[in-house]
Amino acid sequence: LALCGGGDVIFSVLTPGTRLRPHCGPSNARLTCHLGIRVPRSDAQGLHIRVAAELPRGWEEGRCLVFDDSFEHEVIFKEAGPSEPYPGERVVLLLNFWHPDFEFKNDPDWRSKSDTVTGSFAAESLPRTDIMTVGSS
Repeated sequence: LALCGGGDVIFSVLTPGTRLRPHCGPSNARLTCHLGIRVPRSDAQGLHIRVAAELPRGWEEGRCLVFDDSFEHEVIFKEAGPSEPYPGERVVLLLNFWHPDFEFKNDPDWRSKSDTVTGSFAAESLPRTDIMTVGSS
């Protein structure tokens, strides 16, 4: 999927007090998986994701949460209270994979073949940090 410009695999790290505003992925040709690596709080304690009109839900360490990110979604990690210890970061392994019903899997021209609207714009992808270089001092 990444070689076709439609996917990423990253570690997503959030600190308390973070809110990822409602947003949508570029296409429903893929699904998104969050594998909980470090989950310092529960949904009830203020760490959750909301997808579309579903109730917010939290992550669990060692468990996957899979959703279609073309639907609006947001993440909230509430700030610790003044008398609470710092809970630590939320860490998930985020990966995208082809939707099982998508017919153009691994086709470099999947955008133009699947949807004329999707094929007309460049989808945003995360930066390739493995090939970014820092200037020498």
